Amino acid sequence: MALSELEARGTLPSPLELWLERAAILAEPHPSAGILWGCIKTHPNESRSLDGVPLSPEPVRLLMDNWLFQDAAKVLEQGPSDRMTAMITSHGLRSEIPSSAVDILSLLDLLTAIVIRDELHVEEEWTRAWIRRPSLGQLLQSEIVRPTAFKQLDALPQVRGQLVQRICHTEHLTRIQAENAQSWAESRTVRHNLHSMIMWGGAGYLARATLMSLPYRGHPSRMAFFKETIFRSKVRRPDADAGALVREWLKEKRAELLKSVEPLPSFAHPPLVLPAFAFAVIAECTHPDQLLGVALEMRARYAPLRRWLSAFNLARRDANPMMLKAHRDLLNETWSGARYLVEKTTIGVKTAVATDSVGINSPHGKPLRCRAALQELLLQPAGDTHLDRLLALFGLKAGTLRIAVEAHLREQWTAVG
Repeated sequence: MALSELEARGTLPSPLELWLERAAILAEPHPSAGILWGCIKTHPNESRSLDGVPLSPEPVRLLMDNWLFQDAAKVLEQGPSDRMTAMITSHGLRSEIPSSAVDILSLLDLLTAIVIRDELHVEEEWTRAWIRRPSLGQLLQSEIVRPTAFKQLDALPQVRGQLVQRICHTEHLTRIQAENAQSWAESRTVRHNLHSMIMWGGAGYLARATLMSLPYRGHPSRMAFFKETIFRSKVRRPDADAGALVREWLKEKRAELLKSVEPLPSFAHPPLVLPAFAFAVIAECTHPDQLLGVALEMRARYAPLRRWLSAFNLARRDANPMMLKAHRDLLNETWSGARYLVEKTTIGVKTAVATDSVGINSPHGKPLRCRAALQELLLQPAGDTHLDRLLALFGLKAGTLRIAVEAHLREQWTAVG
């Protein structure tokens, strides 16, 4: 039916609503729109539009560290370790961090990426650190992970050097980097290995992300450092695409929702806000060996959300005010609906109302539309009991290691402010 006919009947949804609705029901990842620098595997393009409004044909991509894959495989195959590690800050080292906590954070980032991304790109040259790990074999078979030859990028050394200069914004970091550079020139070794891995290696990934226009999610140690340093500067943040923004939106809104209904003062019992997508996977597992398989199965459930994220990325890239408002409206409506379900229901009927409204507990093979998927994630229980479940999944039921790992995870996930 033509738009003019619908207008005459007074039943015309806005083009934006039609565009979003169409983006929400595309259940399968769409082929790539083109070849990026000639080194990323792509497929033939198919243009799509709805009433003259183009849909984004691009997959929802993410660049990830091989280091993150390596640590995720380690905790899956070897279980928790009592080894301690350190993280670097602008002014020194923060030591005595349980390595297992960082490994688990790497795994949860990977689970999230599997669910909400169409393609995960890694530097082909360094996949040898994990590519033969049996626990990750199914990812390669699924073709979600795309080893990519970024070394073909001629501008990589220059861009990385510029980013390193921005990272080294204190005298301490400048001195450390100078000592590493001198040591490497003299003996092909570095004096400060952890700084080299995080600063130099991380700058290399930021350069790849910049040159390839890819969003980036690094190893937890790198991300923590970047948030303290370069992400505070005016450089374009490669971790702020639609997927990352929706993750943060879910985190903030879940914290707000929990605080609004918490019967105790927030200082006595600050809410625990666990990573929504990852814990949706964990809720279905009884053993670590099941995690990746369940995450792969859940991709079908969240396929409409990935299509919406693709359209969201297009709207942000074009700085299209009308399209951006449409996405904002969908998020606002989702939030309002979640609050209504919580505020207007009572104990004993809340779950039933939520189930009828947003499809909680519906079969995993059945795709959820965007609003339903986001509302489900906002309302899913994920507190202390679920953190206990995660730790028990890896055999951390008691003892000093359990206490240390839990303390670090709580530090990452406890809502403050």
